[in-house]
Amino acid sequence: MGCGASANAGQLREACLQVDELQKKLAASEAEKGELHRQLKVRQQETIVVESVPASPSGCSKPATKEECPQKSTAGGSIATCPEASHKESDASTEFAAEKDTAKAQQISESGALAEAGSGGKGESHLGTRAAEELLPEASILPGVVCEASEHSRINTEQDDLPALSPCPTQADGAPHSTKESLSHDTLQDHEDANPSGKPSDEAEQLSQAPKAPSGEGQPKHLQPAVSEAKLSGSIGSTASTCTPNANSAVISIPTCHQCALETPDLYLDTSDMNRYCEQCWSDFYGRPPSGSESQPLVGVEVADVWVEDRLAQLWAEHGLPGWPPTMVHSTPSPLSPEGDEWSAVNVRIRREIVGPHAREQSNSDGHPYDGEVLARRYRVRHAVGEGHFTKAFMAEDLQDGGLVCVKRHRNLSVEALADLLVLAKRISDQDEDATMFPRLLGSFYDVVGYTVESLLEGRNCLSIAQSDVGFFRALKNLRFVAAGALEGLVALERAGVVHNDVKPDNLIWTEACAGDQGAKPCVKIVDFGCARLDMREEPVGRNWSLAEGGAGHLGKWSPEMALRLPITHKGDVWGVAISLCELHCARLMWRSEADTAEVILAQALGLCGLTNGLPASLLRRSPLDVRQLYTPAPYHFPVRQNALGQLEALRPTRWGLEQVLGDGWRDGDKANLGELIERALVVDPTCRPCALDLLECCSFVATSDAQGT
Repeated sequence: MGCGASANAGQLREACLQVDELQKKLAASEAEKGELHRQLKVRQQETIVVESVPASPSGCSKPATKEECPQKSTAGGSIATCPEASHKESDASTEFAAEKDTAKAQQISESGALAEAGSGGKGESHLGTRAAEELLPEASILPGVVCEASEHSRINTEQDDLPALSPCPTQADGAPHSTKESLSHDTLQDHEDANPSGKPSDEAEQLSQAPKAPSGEGQPKHLQPAVSEAKLSGSIGSTASTCTPNANSAVISIPTCHQCALETPDLYLDTSDMNRYCEQCWSDFYGRPPSGSESQPLVGVEVADVWVEDRLAQLWAEHGLPGWPPTMVHSTPSPLSPEGDEWSAVNVRIRREIVGPHAREQSNSDGHPYDGEVLARRYRVRHAVGEGHFTKAFMAEDLQDGGLVCVKRHRNLSVEALADLLVLAKRISDQDEDATMFPRLLGSFYDVVGYTVESLLEGRNCLSIAQSDVGFFRALKNLRFVAAGALEGLVALERAGVVHNDVKPDNLIWTEACAGDQGAKPCVKIVDFGCARLDMREEPVGRNWSLAEGGAGHLGKWSPEMALRLPITHKGDVWGVAISLCELHCARLMWRSEADTAEVILAQALGLCGLTNGLPASLLRRSPLDVRQLYTPAPYHFPVRQNALGQLEALRPTRWGLEQVLGDGWRDGDKANLGELIERALVVDPTCRPCALDLLECCSFVATSDAQGT
């Protein structure tokens, strides 16, 4: 660290010496330019004196006529000029321009060397950049662009009488001044002196024709009407970690492919696991090149208003929420009965050369398992079939029973998490004895990390299908299979007392052949129960895991009750199915990156539900969270998020209703039945939201006859 500080100090001293040398050369250039100005003015005065009373052909003096010597209007009156004087002025101007261009070219070259030498420190880099911009009038610096300047640069700008392209000041309303207004009167007068013809110079013409930034552009980022990507404490989803890059950071990192660690700027975001891959790895997995474009948000979000904390607290005090906070019931859970308990044996591989977390970490980073490896002396790995945030799935051959299975390698599978999976698997198998609706958990073992073995579902997740064929789920026939299969699965989970809590397109598997009453047909099954919990009604009295654990599952499919930390029931999964149908149909995602915080997700939900006044007060008053810090007061209850400047931004959607998903006039077209299903499911209050069975029975879009037909 000390060596690095010494090196930076040495670079700083060297850069300062170069700056001083550049200042001296610039001062010399200014002196030379002033001398040229003086000589030019002397020649103009001599010309005026000589030509003011020209001799006639007879030798008598007479005033020049208008035709012989045209007049040039100036601020001080009219000056008579003649062709001979014009030639002299042209020669002087040419000589002056040549001298100025030579001096500027030399100084620009030295400025570039200075910027390169000072790249090791932030201050030196800006010195060189600013000097180059001031010396190069042809540089295209648009109005509103703000550049950092050192004290030396500001002094030079004040002393320089050339039209240096310094950053244009902005008006009070944020709109940039025009370039012409930013030039001083002395600067304009110098232009007139150096350009007696009256025509605009090339430099002035370029400045006058420079494109002007529209209103709002060129402002500092925190003043633009855009959703801030910062997420600080006090957020609805404060338990989820986000990372906001520092705008002032000068650190440049080369992105790497998540699969092969290739360093390349050309990476593509895979929304199934939110990792970025190179083109080769993408093509190897999906069998096609990436599209190169990231998904648009499901619903646009904007900043409705900016608050200060004191003002928000004052208005909440004036316009309180009757009935909030809710009465908290603290009851002691009844002791659990040991009846029906089961014991499970889990195999653990003992490796004599691995002891300790560091050894396990090193062994865990070697790409294990590889194709052809035999795990637990039973499962021979064939190839990888998918990867998520916490697991990686492999197709494997069961050497004991024959057939194919799915082996999942978990990045962090604790014994407690494995026990949860075993409990859920037991509950689900009691309702799905033939394993026709859900994959069956066949076994588990530990080999450095945890593994689970499940029955293999031969199919593709709906997200990968939508990415490879954007129009696949725009066909209502295909979307109908998704809706019917997902809702039928939720009915079985409700009977088992299980909330999946992570229903999303990449957890919905499309299988091509599924036996039915009328022959084979596609069907969709729900997979991945890593975030599943018990229904609130199955939990002992007094427990609310959604509040205690800060939510679970995918943030983009969070139901409003999850954001408000209300008890969770099976109706939360109904919300997830409706959001998944919207995303698949319009090929846009509600959650795309860490910048989409819980407030952004909730604002999009308000747009889909058409709640122009925000969340209903009847729902807010039931939340145990401090809604006075998270939402705006009446009459509009919009989510509030703190930006990087400490300001409180109230977020709202840019559009309202399902037209942004289904298109205008959907009620009168062939999407009316789909819209009816989504409208029924997207009810913000869970007590008024129908269950999966109600939707299957009431909505014609997923009726049995329609689902099996076209």
